[in-house]
Formats: sequence, C-alpha cells, structure tokens
Amino acid sequence: GGVGWAGRALEWVAPAASLGEFWIKIGLVCLCADVNTIAQVGLRGLLVALGVPPLVLLFGYFLGSKLLKDKTRLAFTISAGIAVCGASACTAAAAAVGASKAELTLSIAIVSLFSLLFLLSEPYAAMGMGLSDEVAGAWIGGSVDLTGGVVAGAAVVSARCEEVAAIIKMTQNSALGVYVLFIAFIASRTGLDTSASADDGLWYGLWKKFPKFVLGYLFCSLVASSLADAERGTAVSLLAGTVRWWFAIGFSGLGLSTSFRSLREQLEGPNLLIHYFGLQMFDVVLTLAVAYLAFAVI
Repeated sequence: GGVGWAGRALEWVAPAASLGEFWIKIGLVCLCADVNTIAQVGLRGLLVALGVPPLVLLFGYFLGSKLLKDKTRLAFTISAGIAVCGASACTAAAAAVGASKAELTLSIAIVSLFSLLFLLSEPYAAMGMGLSDEVAGAWIGGSVDLTGGVVAGAAVVSARCEEVAAIIKMTQNSALGVYVLFIAFIASRTGLDTSASADDGLWYGLWKKFPKFVLGYLFCSLVASSLADAERGTAVSLLAGTVRWWFAIGFSGLGLSTSFRSLREQLEGPNLLIHYFGLQMFDVVLTLAVAYLAFAVI
C-alpha cells in the first residue's frame, strides 16, 4: 500500500526531478546581482573580493590533481564553491568542466554542509582576535561560502561588519561570469575538458565550455543595475523570491534523481574531505591575511 504509492509518486515526479540541474540554472539566472555594489567596496574591497578567489581556484586544482587524480572535475567543482559562492558557483563550474550530475550533487552537499562550521566559528574567532569591523566583515564575506550565511554570521559581530561582509560577497557574486570564464580557461588548458579539440583554438574552445546560462545571469544583472534605486530594489527582491523556489525545486530534483550508492562510491577514502578542508583552510587564512592588509594596513 504505502510503499507502492510512494513508488508511483516517485515515477510521477521522475521526469521533472531529472531536470534538477536545469531548474538550478534558472534560479542562477534570476539571482542577478547589482553590479553597482562593486563601486561600494572601493579598491580595498576589490582586493579581497576579486583577488583571492583566482588563487583559491588555482590551489584547488593543484591540490585536487595530487589527492584526487581520477576525480579532478569533482575537486574543481568543490573548489569553485569554496572560492566564490557555494552551490551557485558549484553549478556553474560543473557545467564548465563537464562534471557529472552525481559529482555536482556531492559537491553541493559537501560545500553546504561543512561551510556551516566556518559560518558559526568565524564571527567568534574575529571577535576573539580583536579584528576591526571592516576586517572581520571582509574576512567573513570573502571566506564563508553560503551567500545567505554571510549576512547571518557577520551580524553576530556588528551592523558595520554585516554591511561590509554583504558587499564583499555580492561583489563576488557579481563577478561569477568572470570566474566561470577563468574556470573554463583552466579546464581547456589542463585536459579537464575532454570535449575540447586542438583545432578549436583558444577562444572557440572557451566559448564551447562557457555555460551559456551565465550569459542570462549577466544580462539580468546588467538590466537590474541600470534601473533606478527604488525600482532596482523591488526587482531584485522579487527575483530573489523566485530564486528560493527554483533552488528548492532544483536541489530536490537532484536529490531524487541521484543514486546515493554512487555518492558513497565517490566518498571512498579520506582524500576528498582532506581536499575540502585543506582548501577551505587555505581560503580562510589567505582571505584573513588579505582582508587585514587591505583594511588595517593599506
């Protein structure tokens, strides 16, 4: 009775569940960021928001190629989530490097779960170290992976810390298209891109690997940024409401259409978690150093 009904229900939702990654991409397009936030952080904020992620991505590829030789796409997808903005960056990177649906699901699960440890600990570590509100905000905004978690964590320190952290993270979100292009370039030059051909050339090869839905994200971001302040706030708020629904549908679809046996196989051995925590600590320490340099020394 109950088991049979559950089986029929799963068969009914299977076609939509198989499109989980597609629904997430729709959510990413609607996630449009206000590029005007880049002007609010100044050069010091740009140093933290845009200077650190490329270094984290490069170190993530290097570490993954050593620890996870046969799972480099998985390692790079996780690296993007750590370097930029969690699940959104994982989805974009997975499309750029050709990661499988199982690899994307596992990447999102690892980044979303373990980033809570840093979300909960960094605000108290910042207060314990006596960091200024600006340094703490830049550190939390640059190193906590979850966009929503950045605001919640930084608010523990102060309102000024929350403001700086939110601007840093939104600046990283605004530059997602640039990071994806950077990821596609690395993929095409390092052999991650098995579909690349030597006859394609650099630019055509990049275009083939560049996730086209990111163009929709950039277009929506530019349109939202061109609106007047009041209209921009309304548009971004309305789209943010739809994003939550698209993400909820998409992540549910990924979970329903993914074999947990395949996820367990991907997790065999400690190297994947060693890669995650090693790269996350690199990101945390590097972001702290750059944030202190930018807001306390320069």
